[in-house]
Amino acid sequence: MMTGSPHSHTGPEQQCRVCRTKYCRDCGGEHLGICNSCGQKILMVLLVVAVITSYTAWFGVL
Repeated sequence: MMTGSPHSHTGPEQQCRVCRTKYCRDCGGEHLGICNSCGQKILMVLLVVAVITSYTAWFGVL
């Protein structure tokens, strides 16, 4: 049984570098100062760019 809140903040909340919203450190969104939702958006954009680059490389347009 847990004693205490899993969100017991020992310090101030961090602020996302992209969207400037505050997020909880205890929830695991502490990658390079970017919150989870912004991190997912960045990963999706990188995936789309990788697919487009691969497509153009395979067909010799690059």
